[in-house]
Amino acid sequence: MPPKGKGKKGKSEKKPKEAEEILRPSEKELILQKELDDKVRELAEIKLRAEYVTYMSKKTNIRQTKIVTLTDYHKQEIEDIKTEKENMLKEYEQKKEG
Repeated sequence: MPPKGKGKKGKSEKKPKEAEEILRPSEKELILQKELDDKVRELAEIKLRAEYVTYMSKKTNIRQTKIVTLTDYHKQEIEDIKTEKENMLKEYEQKKEG
């Protein structure tokens, strides 16, 4: 019968070597991991750009809506002033004749 201590030593020595081989990535895995990291970084940058474009589009739409609203408001005010001017001129003419 072989001694029990030697049998365990032999098995325990193989496991760490196998564990080291499993934990240490191959060159191909390192290259693929680097490519993955690059793609993830690129995707994050594209997402940020897309968010910025969306943000700017919303801001632009809000400003354009405000401009249209103000333009309509000012057109109405100008019309009101013209109407008031015409009424004042008519009153003046009536007083002048009377």
